[in-house]
Amino acid sequence: MRDNLQAMGAEQRHTFTATFERTGYKTKDVRYATYYQPTLLVNDVTDEQGKVLTDHLWFNYTLGFQKLGHLEKGDRLQFDGRITTYTKGYQGWDAELSAEHPIETDYKIERPTKIKLLGVGEERPPLPKDNWDLVQQIMDENGAFYRARAAQEGKYRK
Repeated sequence: MRDNLQAMGAEQRHTFTATFERTGYKTKDVRYATYYQPTLLVNDVTDEQGKVLTDHLWFNYTLGFQKLGHLEKGDRLQFDGRITTYTKGYQGWDAELSAEHPIETDYKIERPTKIKLLGVGEERPPLPKDNWDLVQQIMDENGAFYRARAAQEGKYRK
């Protein structure tokens, strides 16, 4: 659990800094179709005083992040956001998976605004404007990771 985030409270917006790690995507199946949502992972999330609040967070790759252009591992980001709760853990019918990944409440930062890239003078190459093109770029950049994950999942889904 992210106790440091919980302690900040959800009543007001706060300013945070974090280190960009990598992009990713999540999927959602709706009526025989799979929808892809680009995401990004940041590490070492700190408050305005430099206190570490959590080791990592995932964000949707919103327009505010996309406007920064192509991010590189290690880029420092600054943004405002609000602390909120979410439910994590396995929420299906498999008893073994339920035991391995119990349902619990955790904390995250939502609705990031005023997103800035810190310490970078030159403009970054723009990202694709189309959602599917951005997902394809993410898949290409992280191809080795996704192939390894697919192989691992194939091993467990027998």
